[in-house]
Amino acid sequence: MKIKLTSVYVDDQDKALRFYTEVLGFAKKADFSNGPYRWLTVASPEDRTALSYNWR
Repeated sequence: MKIKLTSVYVDDQDKALRFYTEVLGFAKKADFSNGPYRWLTVASPEDRTALSYNWR
């Protein structure tokens, strides 16, 4: 079994993006908004697992 995409609920998407990219080495894959909603996705360096950061 492999996880392809999972959601992580965070209070601050910008802070989560900095942590996962600068500290853990993930790469930003998608970042777009639709009204008050923002879809932000990062992926592992091997591009096998993606995390979607959802504002809660």
